[in-house]
Amino acid sequence: MKKLVMALILCCLMVFTAITGYSAPVIAALPIGTDLNQPILRDTIAAPSQLTAEADGTSVNLSWKDNSTNETTFDIERKEARGAFEVIATVRSGNNSYVNRDLKAGAQYTYRVRAMTSIAASPYSNEATASISETVNFDPNIQIDPNHELNLDYLIWEYDIEAGKAIITKYKGTGGDVTVPSTLGEAQVTRIDTLAFNGCTGLTSIFVPDSVTSIGMDTFRGCTKLKKVKLPDTITSIGLDCFAECSSLSSINLPPGLSEIELGTFNGCISLTDIAIPANVKTIETDAFYKCTGLTAVNLPEKLSQIHPSAFRGCSNLTSFSISGDNPSFTEAEGILYSKDKSTLVAYPAGKITGTIPIANHVKSIGPSVFFNESSLKGIAFPSGLTNIGNQAFYNTGLTSVIIPATVKTIGWSAFEKCTSLKTVSLPSTLTVIESDTFANCTSLTKVTIVNGVQTIGIDAFNGCSSLQEIYMPSTIIKIEEGSFQKCPAFRSMWFYGYPPSIDWNAVDYRKDTKEDVTHHDSDVTLYYPRALEEIWYNEYGWGWDVEPFDPLNTNILQLAPGIALKDLMLPGQTTGGQTSSGQYPGLLPDGSMSIKLSLGKTDFGVNGQSFTMDASPMIIESRMMLPVRYVADPLGAATEWNQAEQKVTVTLNDTKIELWIGRSMAKINGEDSPIDPDNPSVKPVVVPPGRTMLPLRFVGEALGCEVEWNAQNNQASLTYQGNRLDPQPEPPMDQLDPQPEPPM
Repeated sequence: MKKLVMALILCCLMVFTAITGYSAPVIAALPIGTDLNQPILRDTIAAPSQLTAEADGTSVNLSWKDNSTNETTFDIERKEARGAFEVIATVRSGNNSYVNRDLKAGAQYTYRVRAMTSIAASPYSNEATASISETVNFDPNIQIDPNHELNLDYLIWEYDIEAGKAIITKYKGTGGDVTVPSTLGEAQVTRIDTLAFNGCTGLTSIFVPDSVTSIGMDTFRGCTKLKKVKLPDTITSIGLDCFAECSSLSSINLPPGLSEIELGTFNGCISLTDIAIPANVKTIETDAFYKCTGLTAVNLPEKLSQIHPSAFRGCSNLTSFSISGDNPSFTEAEGILYSKDKSTLVAYPAGKITGTIPIANHVKSIGPSVFFNESSLKGIAFPSGLTNIGNQAFYNTGLTSVIIPATVKTIGWSAFEKCTSLKTVSLPSTLTVIESDTFANCTSLTKVTIVNGVQTIGIDAFNGCSSLQEIYMPSTIIKIEEGSFQKCPAFRSMWFYGYPPSIDWNAVDYRKDTKEDVTHHDSDVTLYYPRALEEIWYNEYGWGWDVEPFDPLNTNILQLAPGIALKDLMLPGQTTGGQTSSGQYPGLLPDGSMSIKLSLGKTDFGVNGQSFTMDASPMIIESRMMLPVRYVADPLGAATEWNQAEQKVTVTLNDTKIELWIGRSMAKINGEDSPIDPDNPSVKPVVVPPGRTMLPLRFVGEALGCEVEWNAQNNQASLTYQGNRLDPQPEPPMDQLDPQPEPPM
């Protein structure tokens, strides 16, 4: 076999050497261990040198020195990070540079080059490394040969073309002063879309062409170095949170065609010190200028018809709003924004809120969220004619105590939620519903006074009031809804003064008995009820709840139930008595008594602990307190009558009849003459502007059977009526107590 192989090799050699014109090269013997895969003639081609690599945006510019004269090409190799080298390009001889394009942002590349012939290669050049930055570097002043069509838009803009219009979806540049192109891909740019510049921290100014008509939401959010924005008049829509968190923004022009400032548009623009809101803006949404702490005054547009009370929330230095007198919806007084008729408080500048603030007397309604999150608000002086408090009006404020005026009929949901400093609350009889979450998470709340009139305690009304231990329910309560007193770990008792209301199973926290696989109301809360209604209460809640009777009439009410008067103990067989036909005032207590308190120069007065308002405050005339008589007569159930011809006032209570004449110091009690003030004949009924009849308080009060006391320290008069002592007979029918036509008060 070996002989056969050798013979074949010799034959091949003989044929090979017989080829005409062939001259075999002389090849030196190779050292043992030489890699036969390497070109044999490489040492005859000089290697390139001085290789450099320079990053430029997403490209790397390579250049080298050519040290050879016989190469035909150059091979360019590249590796990424710790990867292996690979040939990425081959260029012809005569070139000593190359641009490697479309590289990944943030990547690092290493290059090397060698010279090549068809059969040999030079050694490699030195290695050169370049890193692509996380953001693209692009020179906006780059010079482009006008005779060479080169589209560089893709380097800094991403965009979509819809219906022949370009929509910018992403800016890829590093920032600085940027001018948005009016065309991209030969299409007109009409919109800068959502998030297009989001988080571009290098952006310092932006100039938008007049081809653009809208800007999306969050478009420039977080551009923390953006100082100046120039917008064209063609823009009619700017999306929500568009310039949110642009903390350096100090200059922007809003287009005249804008009709709405969206939610959070300038949220956190703390460097914005002035803003010209276009006249055509009709709506300013929630948190539109949230925490724009540089604003001190804002001029609102003439056509504004809707503004959210928290539009300027957190603008801690804002002290005034101004608005054209021609605006049909709003007006301002002392920098505060009201409805056109001034009956509703719409927005209160945060910079004016320090400590306790008064609400103007013309306000009947406090709008929703007016004081939302205003922690610097420590106290509030409500107006005497207030009827409504809006949703979240005092959410998360610093209030410590709240006394709701007797005129308030509605309090919105979450009105006082998260007022963590609030300790005491007094609610009026005019209120029928405590809405959902009204006092939720008021963690310092320890005392709540709920008087007759309240019928419903809404869902989660006192949820999370961790300091609340007990509460006293008026006899008018009919429903306590889910979660009302949940998450109140200190809560132990509810005291009731009437028939059992509907109490939701989940009104308070309870434990489940898993052993019997039945839900039992195993809680730490005890329901206390009047003993006279024991059978009714036990039948309703004797199972599943802890219930205990008590004797209201034998209990020290002042100690037992703060804010609950004896009038709330409406047990079978008892009457309220003494009420006016309108039912405006509470009646006599079951023991026949009544307490009335009046303060000099104040329109607020109290009846049995409840607050009411008169339309003329008591005054001193001839060293005696004078007041309109009906504010004493009506609560007692007395009738008043005015005789115009005689200029006489007649007050009748049970068997007592009092007659007083304007300008006369002598009165009559049950037909007998009686001097109004024996020591001072100048004390007599008078009429004061604008036609209010004022009568002497002590004379009238004592004539009706009241004890009258004067407290000089607080300028307050107290009348105490003991009906059972003075009139032990059954009360007359209510129609006999209806007041007659009143004198001009």
